[in-house]
Amino acid sequence: ESTVELKLEQDGSFTFNIPGSADSAKIIVKDAAGNVGEYVIENDVKPEPQVSLSVSPTSLDLTTGETAQLTVTETTIPAEGEATEKDVTADATYVVADESVATVCGGLGTAEGKGTTTITITYGEKEVTVEVTVTEPVVDPEPPVITLSVNPTSLDLKKGEKAQITVTETTTPAEGEATEKDVTAD
Repeated sequence: ESTVELKLEQDGSFTFNIPGSADSAKIIVKDAAGNVGEYVIENDVKPEPQVSLSVSPTSLDLTTGETAQLTVTETTIPAEGEATEKDVTADATYVVADESVATVCGGLGTAEGKGTTTITITYGEKEVTVEVTVTEPVVDPEPPVITLSVNPTSLDLKKGEKAQITVTETTTPAEGEATEKDVTAD
């Protein structure tokens, strides 16, 4: 219990602060004639709830063309009672620092090109960020084309005659120059 003095104004009004932890204040008024009056004032000011914003995942590592869904959650913790969570993904505002790297629509992030950027997400007065790293996809090289050729391509032999043929393997990669190899003996 604590005592707070206040000054009564000519019009009968007065002001004072009730400490935040107090449930009520008892006003005791004494006048010059010795009369005493008491009045209890209830503290009806409730502490503001704590509100926070979170995002999952907190960072994205994508390859160009990939997408990832972000989930934005507002958590409210009242002075008394249980905390509540609200999915605000659809209602949040998304700002991407470099849209050549990534874009966001309704919480769905899309990797646009190689680089790094930051997505700033705002809901109400709260803000969270997501760091985004985009790499180029690893492209498997196309397999080379392998062909066999025979020289000569036709023979006209009589019974008992022999002729030499040559078998050549030609390997043509997706990029670069073709190579030839004699595979007659193989």
